[in-house]
Amino acid sequence: MPASPSAADRAPRRARRPDASTRPTRCSAAWMACVSGCKIGSQLFTAAGPAAIEAARKRGFRVFLDLKFHDIPNTVGAAVREATRLGVFMLNIHASGGRAMMRAPRPTAATKAAADFAMPAPLCLGVTVLTSLDRRALQSEVGCADERRVARPAPRRACP
Repeated sequence: MPASPSAADRAPRRARRPDASTRPTRCSAAWMACVSGCKIGSQLFTAAGPAAIEAARKRGFRVFLDLKFHDIPNTVGAAVREATRLGVFMLNIHASGGRAMMRAPRPTAATKAAADFAMPAPLCLGVTVLTSLDRRALQSEVGCADERRVARPAPRRACP
């Protein structure tokens, strides 16, 4: 009589994949000769957490943390402080949260957190519109009839 399959053999294929936290390590070795930075988005960060950033930084990558922070100003400031502690090179904030939210990270990351953790302050980018929105969605859901207005850079005086 044949032996019954092991639990691993019975597990769905998806469940047998390597742990998500090992993916950045396995992939980054092949890329080291070609690139100097990587993007860690919400899917990888949710699966592996700060370990994904740590693994990338240990391999010499500069990390762009693509989480599009969007919350009350204090919460965004705290999130940017933690991203600074993790040593990210660049992150983004969703601009639809308003000026107060966009300015909140400046005192926490650019000055205090960077000094507290002996890390350079990360570059903070503003995300205006997600690339998944087409002309129809921009008009009906966002209220912007002309996508060229959205793509135009903000005047310098509007930046913190």
